[in-house]
Amino acid sequence: MDHSYFTRWFVLVELCGLCASQDSQLRLMPSPGQAYGATARISVEFPLVSFVNNFYIASERVYQVSYASPDFLLPAASESSYKTRISESAAIGPSSVSVFLNISNLAQTEVGKTMFVRDTTNAVVSQVAFNITECPNITTNGIVTRYSLSPCGVGCVGNFTCTSGYIKASITANCREDATWSANPITMGLCKSVPVCINSNVPTNESYLQPSPGNTSYPDVLNLTCAENHIGSALAQCSLTGTWDVANNCNGTCEKSMIPSDVSLNNTLSGVLQVGQSVVVPCNTSYVGVAIAMCTGPGQWNPTSCLAVCVIPQMGNASETYCSNTTSSVTIFEGNSTNVQCCVNPITTVSTNCSHVGALTVTLDCAERSSGLDGGIIALIVILCLLAVGCIVVVVVLYKRKKACFADKADKNPPTEGPACTPLNENQPKNPDSSNDNLSSDRV
Repeated sequence: MDHSYFTRWFVLVELCGLCASQDSQLRLMPSPGQAYGATARISVEFPLVSFVNNFYIASERVYQVSYASPDFLLPAASESSYKTRISESAAIGPSSVSVFLNISNLAQTEVGKTMFVRDTTNAVVSQVAFNITECPNITTNGIVTRYSLSPCGVGCVGNFTCTSGYIKASITANCREDATWSANPITMGLCKSVPVCINSNVPTNESYLQPSPGNTSYPDVLNLTCAENHIGSALAQCSLTGTWDVANNCNGTCEKSMIPSDVSLNNTLSGVLQVGQSVVVPCNTSYVGVAIAMCTGPGQWNPTSCLAVCVIPQMGNASETYCSNTTSSVTIFEGNSTNVQCCVNPITTVSTNCSHVGALTVTLDCAERSSGLDGGIIALIVILCLLAVGCIVVVVVLYKRKKACFADKADKNPPTEGPACTPLNENQPKNPDSSNDNLSSDRV
């Protein structure tokens, strides 16, 4: 090998080293931070002029790259403690030389250090500082962080939970090369303050009673008491939104003993029914049929009734007021009708109905008819009696006057004045009977 060529080349590069651009900027990724165990990716571009540049970490040279125009490039790793951790590449582009360095497994030894690029005069061409750190220990918003490794770098797993006073929740995340978490519990809103619900804000409902005043924290539950005429249970849970979620299983009921009373019912029932259920209620004596009571709402009954039975005795039964107009008793049910008459002194037959109370609805007043004639007829009878008495009095008076006339005639006294003793005409026979007797004797 002709070593004189390389000697001349390096002399040329050193003479032109000052021509290297002083604004070539080292770029470090990941940025702005690098996690423990991450790989630092460093890149830089130099202009197409001859140069020899050395890369240092702190004061230790780790890499050198040389370029001689027009197209001679010689990268070379230095014998340093980073030799096994550095991989490099370089390429000539249209307008620049690009250099790429990868430094693996960043550790505590790189913390606080800076990489420099120096030219042949040892002047700093560019530099960049390492920012090696572990993934953050998040303690805000009630978050508690626990690491799987210390320091927590690449490969570390973070377990995030919530402290007391916050809603219980948890997630896990991996520490990435840029010292950030693969899932951020803060932006995810992992831990939320425990909502507080006001007891008086429990939605009202007629089937349960309102709870006692106070506050309830999520996710606690209140046991609600079912209202009167309700059975079952109701729960109110404080939700994440600070409002109440109610599970209402209080069902309306009706007490059987509270079925509305009716003359036709013999309610001896006990117990309860739920809304929508029904029960058969026994009938009283003298009532028939089936009475059903339905529970239509809490404490609300809708009962039917039994039918009344009316028995009408046979005609002529003096111990009763109304009788049938037949020789046998008649039975009718509530709402039906038949003909009846007064049991005593039957005069008129009328129609009657059987009422719900088991009584006949009759317009015939048998009480007055059985006791005698009505007032008008009695008054007429009294008048007729008075007229008869007056006639008798007149007859008696006339009789007495007539008798007096006959007595006077026998005594040859002048007849008494008055219509009873009016004198006969001279031409009239004094005794018609005697005239007839004379006529008869003459004829004989």
